[in-house]
Amino acid sequence: MPIELSKKNGGEVLLRIEGKVSTRDYSRCMPEIERIGEGEKRDVHMRVEMGQFEGWETTSSWKDMVREEPPPVRNVRKIAFVGGREWRNWMWGFCRPFKNAEIRFFGEQERDRAMRWLAA
Repeated sequence: MPIELSKKNGGEVLLRIEGKVSTRDYSRCMPEIERIGEGEKRDVHMRVEMGQFEGWETTSSWKDMVREEPPPVRNVRKIAFVGGREWRNWMWGFCRPFKNAEIRFFGEQERDRAMRWLAA
């Protein structure tokens, strides 16, 4: 599966995005993403690993999805994207539901720096 979400104790979430992502992949994972912080008493911090991300499958349904306003995910406070610089602009579209989150981008060689920032 191109999008894999794993939740760890302590409000830490890891999202791995690999290969080409289709609208079906995105639609399948969004309910999980929207429920990320349910049951957490503290703020949630998310690391998004994009090392093997190859982009989106191009279809007209992407345009429809982008136009829809996603429901907000309120308790995610920090998101660190780790991946190639070529995907930096892509992350802003992905982050639309995370209105309260501080978002930073880190290159593939800066994974440790991203983890320190999330922990601070």
